[in-house]
Amino acid sequence: MMNDNERKIKKAYDNLLSENKVVAYRTKHDEDYILVRTKNQSVFGNIQSKRVITALKRLFYEYDNEFLGLDNDFLIPLIQMSCYENKLSYDFVHRIYFDGIDYIYDLNQDDGLVLLINREQISIVQTDEIFFKRGIDYKQQIHPDLNSPASNLLGYVKKHFNISTDEENILFTLYLVSCFIPNINCPILNLYGEKGSGKSTFLRKVRDIVSPSSADLTGMPKKLDDLALRLSNTYYTCIDNCSSIKKDFSDLFARSCTGGSITKRKLYTDSDETLVNIRAHVAINSVSMVAKESDLLDRSLILHLSRVESEEMLTEEKLWESFKKDMPQILGSIFNILSEVLFDDAEPIETTRLVRLADWHEKCIKIGRCLDIAEREVDTIIWNNQHNVNRITLDEDIISYTLISMLKRKKGEYTGSMSELLKTLKLEARQLAVSDSLLPKTPNHLSARLRKVQSNLEQEYGIVYSIKNKGAFKEITIIKKKK
Repeated sequence: MMNDNERKIKKAYDNLLSENKVVAYRTKHDEDYILVRTKNQSVFGNIQSKRVITALKRLFYEYDNEFLGLDNDFLIPLIQMSCYENKLSYDFVHRIYFDGIDYIYDLNQDDGLVLLINREQISIVQTDEIFFKRGIDYKQQIHPDLNSPASNLLGYVKKHFNISTDEENILFTLYLVSCFIPNINCPILNLYGEKGSGKSTFLRKVRDIVSPSSADLTGMPKKLDDLALRLSNTYYTCIDNCSSIKKDFSDLFARSCTGGSITKRKLYTDSDETLVNIRAHVAINSVSMVAKESDLLDRSLILHLSRVESEEMLTEEKLWESFKKDMPQILGSIFNILSEVLFDDAEPIETTRLVRLADWHEKCIKIGRCLDIAEREVDTIIWNNQHNVNRITLDEDIISYTLISMLKRKKGEYTGSMSELLKTLKLEARQLAVSDSLLPKTPNHLSARLRKVQSNLEQEYGIVYSIKNKGAFKEITIIKKKK
């Protein structure tokens, strides 16, 4: 039975619902959100968020100033019932919504302005429909100049980004456009270079183009949960001046590239769990290459930045003035490319091999068509990045280093048990003046480590292996194929 105060809250809530001052939603994956319209502003968010609770208190106080102390424990279940009755067929997203038919980019939350792309049009429109959840660092985007042709984009990238070669300029341009496609496995951008190479400025510019933020760049969070929260609350996540990446952080970054989630215990409960979705576009900068784990490296696009020469340096004011002036044209060129790429159903013609992020590889080929870059050239550029990834992966791996050296001495072929291979690699490490304590301690551990670099060894050196059961032990055969 409700007491008098609860009846009063229920009546006020029903009236606010009928007046559309409160609108409740349940997403496709059963997350509950609410839109609260007070006199001064509209607030939208998860029903448990502090911003929403504060807005509800303000709204009830505007309705009747006797509601100075609102009973949240009674109100939240009322909202949950309203959410249950308004089930959506989609989830709320950060910055970009795409259902295969309509592509919607969030430009301005105050005016409800979005950029809409479908097969019939590309235009800036106003909408009252809610597609987006926005973090506390949300910032409005500059309006794009939709008269800016796709062909101008490479020139703008070359002008505003410190990239050394034409090939890397094309690679980064392909990546930049692909960041605007939300439902593909986009690689993690790994920038590294000495001080004075403009790494942080580079990241700020990329973020301003893809999904601007009111907050400045920040470093690596100290806790894994904090990193997961950041990945789940932003469309484009930047990690500035990174010095190292712990293994569990590396695994989480790798998962965020292809999409995943982690489970956490709900606050104030013993057994209830909540899912945190962590799909995000990620960029990391550092002085030296900090990605070490093969899973993360295989999902990376790697760019080395050179120091900016003194005669090429601009003041911060002039640098950003020039960039902001060209931003509408940069965005316009990108959106004009997307209007073709998103609905390009033609299959790649000349590509026979795809990198691990196959859907991204195919999208890059379609982006290249819009930039008048031949499919074979795009394919070569992407594979050159993959070879770079392979070399860095293998250079960082002691097993690969000793294995390659051992195969040179054994004329490209080895057969033996996993235990014998481990002993052979330890001897090889000593020959190379490398501590054998860095090698795995057990044959099973060696087998697991070999699987991690299997594709890199084959792509870069033509080294393949097979393992067969031979009674009480496993026999491994390793062969270096002739090119």
